[in-house]
Amino acid sequence: TDTVPTVNNQELRNRVQFEEGVEEIWLYVRALLIGSTPDGIAGVQQDAEDQLIELMNGLPEQWRRNRIQALIDTINNWRPAP
Repeated sequence: TDTVPTVNNQELRNRVQFEEGVEEIWLYVRALLIGSTPDGIAGVQQDAEDQLIELMNGLPEQWRRNRIQALIDTINNWRPAP
């Protein structure tokens, strides 16, 4: 749920671009997690967070932080299919 309203069209474009980046990072991270040991997940998580921080451009800080935390939570809760 978006709790920070979009201000203008440029910000909306920035958010869409950010979300596309989040999706690309998640696909990359998920591929890394397959076959990773539980200890390796922390490194993958940090790499994902670093990549997301690079995407932060012209967007509300709290919105970005919430989105990054949501992806980190997804990474931490991910388990391979049996």
